[in-house]
Amino acid sequence: MINRDFLTTDGKEIASRRTEKVRPIVLETANELYDDNSELMKRLENL
Repeated sequence: MINRDFLTTDGKEIASRRTEKVRPIVLETANELYDDNSELMKRLENL
């Protein structure tokens, strides 16, 4: 969890909100997309 500080809408106070840290796994996602679309990827390689 990460604390995020921000100004309130009236600009007079600093509030804090806890949010979860999200870190995408780019290579894993790219490999999954490639595998899911392997036929299309082969066609693109042959262009």
